[in-house]
Amino acid sequence: MLLNALVYIILFGILFAIANVDLKKLFSGFKKWQPYLAGFWCFLIIIVAGFIYSIILETTGAKISDNTNQGSINETVVNFPLTSMVIFGVVGPICEELTYRVGLFSFLKRISKWVAYPVTIIVFALIHFDFGAESIVNELLNLPYYLIAAFFLTYTYDKYGFAGSVTAHVLNNVISLIPMAVALGVF
Repeated sequence: MLLNALVYIILFGILFAIANVDLKKLFSGFKKWQPYLAGFWCFLIIIVAGFIYSIILETTGAKISDNTNQGSINETVVNFPLTSMVIFGVVGPICEELTYRVGLFSFLKRISKWVAYPVTIIVFALIHFDFGAESIVNELLNLPYYLIAAFFLTYTYDKYGFAGSVTAHVLNNVISLIPMAVALGVF
């Protein structure tokens, strides 16, 4: 957990140093209400899309369980519940939004929006994929959820900026962590 937190902090520093991001412009969206509303709607769409996808899997008889990424998070939540809420619920999503939307998407969008969307979506989904997992089929069955989430987060970033995509991503992670922590007997 400490290593995970340290990596995120170092990544923040590197991103700001390399990207030379205009922080004033990046954070200006947080002063408006529209990005928060867009982020909330994005979060709801991701939840509904995930629910629909799980129904599709159930009706087809596909057996799916947590992928390796989620399993690691579950284990960490049990051992470090409050720290996990901060790292996985807030710091991780902010770091991922800076990396994949502000960094990768914004860079590729200068070349082509048609390149930026699919590359950002696929890269984001694949960072949640474990190529060395025991059950590659399970990883593949979990992949569409990450692709769906990546699409809506990228779209929200493109239309409403960093504040919108961060709002959606943080809500998604925090709301996902709470019932998991309760189910695992942590809270």
